[in-house]
Amino acid sequence: MWENCGGMQKKMNVSGRKPLVTAVVTTYNRPQMVQHAIQSVLAQTYNPLEIIIVEDGSYCGLEDWLHTQGLSQVCYIRHEQNHGLPATRNTGLKHSKGKYIAYLDDDDEWKPEKIQKQVELAERLNSDYAIIYCGLEVKDKADQVVALNMPRLKGTIRDEIVKKGLNTIPSSFLFRKDTLLRIGGFDTDLYTGIDHDIWMKLAKYGY
Repeated sequence: MWENCGGMQKKMNVSGRKPLVTAVVTTYNRPQMVQHAIQSVLAQTYNPLEIIIVEDGSYCGLEDWLHTQGLSQVCYIRHEQNHGLPATRNTGLKHSKGKYIAYLDDDDEWKPEKIQKQVELAERLNSDYAIIYCGLEVKDKADQVVALNMPRLKGTIRDEIVKKGLNTIPSSFLFRKDTLLRIGGFDTDLYTGIDHDIWMKLAKYGY
């Protein structure tokens, strides 16, 4: 595993009283898409924000691009071999320093106030609330919204799944880091259904 996290501490020191949030961007061989994803993290209105990029076994020139953009505050980690999305997310979790952690897939982007709004809500809730999520806009090539996927679960996850079913929304989640560690992170034996599985784990633990 290759790791280049020089300069990250400078970004993290600007903390004030707000909790540190770790944004983890996971990617595999999507050089153009991941650049857009990273730019959407850099555009977040929330600070302090730790940014970790985990490239899972590909080498698409991402580290060089980060260097040419002067993004020394971004921590870049690359698996030498492809291990799959659960392991890639767990690598980000292992290296994270934030109270909260949010994952962004390389083919998605965040709106600028996404993290700020989620943290403001999270800080008003107690530790029984393990996850906060938001809606998703699906856009076509002309940048027109063609579909919406909105949250529908609120409260005790187990009860809500029983009443409403479970429909996870990619790249929308803000987790409490200590909660993810408690439930053991993401299951590396899975190839699909990763978000569904993590919600079911949270439900099992009564969050």
